[in-house]
Amino acid sequence: MAKLISSKTEKAAQEANKRQEILEKVSRFGNLQSQEKKYKYDREIVIASVKADGASLAFAWKKFKSDPEIVKIAVESNHEAILHADEQFFDDDDLVSKVLEKKGAWLYKASERLRDIESIVRIAIKQCGFAIKYASERLQQDPNLYQFAKECYIEQMKERTFFFEYAPEAFKKDKDIVLVAVAKRKDDFEFIHTDLHKDIATMMALVKIDPFILKYAPDELKDRYTLVLEAVKKKGCVIQFASERLRNDIRIVNPAVQTSGFALQYVGKTHQNNKDVVLLAVRSEGLALEFASKKLQGDLDVARMAFYTDDRSSKFMSEKCRQTLVSERLDHWLRMSRLEQKKSKS
Repeated sequence: MAKLISSKTEKAAQEANKRQEILEKVSRFGNLQSQEKKYKYDREIVIASVKADGASLAFAWKKFKSDPEIVKIAVESNHEAILHADEQFFDDDDLVSKVLEKKGAWLYKASERLRDIESIVRIAIKQCGFAIKYASERLQQDPNLYQFAKECYIEQMKERTFFFEYAPEAFKKDKDIVLVAVAKRKDDFEFIHTDLHKDIATMMALVKIDPFILKYAPDELKDRYTLVLEAVKKKGCVIQFASERLRNDIRIVNPAVQTSGFALQYVGKTHQNNKDVVLLAVRSEGLALEFASKKLQGDLDVARMAFYTDDRSSKFMSEKCRQTLVSERLDHWLRMSRLEQKKSKS
């Protein structure tokens, strides 16, 4: 009997030591998921674990996920712990407010009651401007709250990148927000409201950010001289998206080929046969000679300009021009070689 009692005492002592070791370990690292199931039912161990790492709440006994004390400790340690708590806590003013200070977009998880409290919605918006989309319909219609959300969102975009695809519809129609969003991430143009595509002032501002946005302008704006000129001055090749009338307008063609010689391929046939236009193009990109008319590909002045810009353009010029220019270059090398020899002798 004495041996049995001694054995039980020893076993209890070992268990107590093991529990103490686990308590010390979870107090430092959390890591409740790696512990035996019985310790996940141990209130003291669970509290110690969530205090070290709030995410440990995910592995605690279900009853503890409804325990206000444990949930509060977990959320204070890691705001994401609320995702593992019982749903009742999404209606807790103080707890939800603390979470929204860190993750405003999680307003969508808050209870309907909390999403209709302006002070709580403002906390969410201050951290994430587009959280206004999760506010109650009443608050979404509040002009003062919208202005606050707009100002926060614009300021936040300076430091963070948001997926504009998920922004509130009102933001996608707001010119001020759209310009900041597209300047930050050009691909976000895809998500702006189509009404803004028709607005000349908005499109003018947008093509200054990214000239290729001209591609998405409605046909009537692709025929607007001022808009197309602004675009081709930055990226000549976008002349391909202009109306046929403007692709034949010398006032558009010249700046386009000056900016990018390859724009020559998109202009009207008349201008591909215009020596002045083609000279501008090959001065910018020698290989643009490919898109000049056959007549001008055989023009020595044009061929020479293209060749000196990029000698690979020789494959697009007439045979006569190619032979003449190769000969000129060879003569130039010979003259330079003789000069070098004279210098070395003297």
